[in-house]
Amino acid sequence: MSFSATVKNELVRVMSTEASQQLSELSALIRTTGTLNITGLNKLSFSVFTENPAIARKVFVLIKSLFDIHVEITVKEIGSARKNKLYHLTVPYEDGAHRILEEAGIIFQDETGIHFIEDIPKKLFPKKAERKAYLRGAFLGCGTVVNPEKEYHMEFSLTDILFGEALAKFISSGFGIKAKAIRRKNMQIVYIKGSEQILDMLAIMGASTAHFQTNEVVIKKQLINQANRETNCEMANINKIVGAAKRQLESIEYIRSKKGWSYLSSDLREIAKLRTKYPEMPLQELGAKMKKPLGKSGVNHRLKKIDELARQLKEYEEVL
Repeated sequence: MSFSATVKNELVRVMSTEASQQLSELSALIRTTGTLNITGLNKLSFSVFTENPAIARKVFVLIKSLFDIHVEITVKEIGSARKNKLYHLTVPYEDGAHRILEEAGIIFQDETGIHFIEDIPKKLFPKKAERKAYLRGAFLGCGTVVNPEKEYHMEFSLTDILFGEALAKFISSGFGIKAKAIRRKNMQIVYIKGSEQILDMLAIMGASTAHFQTNEVVIKKQLINQANRETNCEMANINKIVGAAKRQLESIEYIRSKKGWSYLSSDLREIAKLRTKYPEMPLQELGAKMKKPLGKSGVNHRLKKIDELARQLKEYEEVL
């Protein structure tokens, strides 16, 4: 089972007790999974289509609870192997489709006729709980979320451009989450990225188990990344030390082969011989082995002097 399916299976079991929250969730479900049908002059019916039986049951329960209407569910086998099923719920005009659509903020009627509401009606959201319920319904209808083990990405796939833009604005302004709307082929995609934003979205919609699981993944990734950074930093320091030691040994050998040990002062000669004997030893430990122990910076200073002497010797020989 995909992570999206797991999240939806959790969300579909979240049932609000307040009628206003139920209406908000139903409104989003109809907008994202439904189609309107004109059956006569100013007579509308609507249908809801989904491949998820649990979502079909939820739409059924919400309509029954809010409007006391019994909705018939039909099942059709789809796909070449006919293994998948499409669940179809229809509310005809005679059973109150017009009333449901109007109260759900999907249509309004005036003296000029019936009009489709392209925006998300604010009348549905007297409190934040209703906004959360609407977001839950929208995700159940058209949302997907990538397994956090792979990446942090959630999106809503819509056919209506204006509704897609309205949903992105609704998420951004209503919850402070950065949602963007883009066109992909013939679909309008509203997407959210980033671990913190995905965690917030899961919490807002009521997917507490998925939120906990995602948070575990986020913490695990952070610990792994931190360990990798520390390892990389340690490796970089090791490489730096090895590179410096190699350069120092080359400078010492160059001076010794060209001028002999006597070319170096006694203090430089002592550290040069120690570095030759202990080529991989850290500077601090190298300094501790001197007759008069020297700190890391003192050892580094003397080795830099040796490097400089070797450089000057090479330049002098090149001139000759």
